[in-house]
Amino acid sequence: VTTRADRPAVAIVSAIPLEPRSPLSLDSDSVRRDWVIVVARDQVERVVSWSGMSGGRSSAACGPRVVEKYVLGIPPGRDFAGGGVFDLAGRLRGMVIHCGDALVAVPASEVMRLMADTLAIVPDSAGGAQ
Repeated sequence: VTTRADRPAVAIVSAIPLEPRSPLSLDSDSVRRDWVIVVARDQVERVVSWSGMSGGRSSAACGPRVVEKYVLGIPPGRDFAGGGVFDLAGRLRGMVIHCGDALVAVPASEVMRLMADTLAIVPDSAGGAQ
């Protein structure tokens, strides 16, 4: 699962799946006023991270869509686009996506809803497709 400036959430799936499963686990994504870690890769593939407290949730207008978002104080900048939001136990709780000209951290359930709304076929590096 990743993000692009023109699509908030995109699933890229190999043509030869190793096991049948959802591209995103939907464990409870309830992170309200708790510590989180955001991990991503910058444009030269270096790992970037941020840790801090979630300030709860709010909503944001992403074009015609309104999404629920985590209130985080992650630094601005595109390096965090596509990054995962994890709780301190290492469970994926959400993802940082493009929302207009900004980046927002959204719960995993919102990522799944956005992927269903904007289904796209994106080939993987091996030539497979979603």
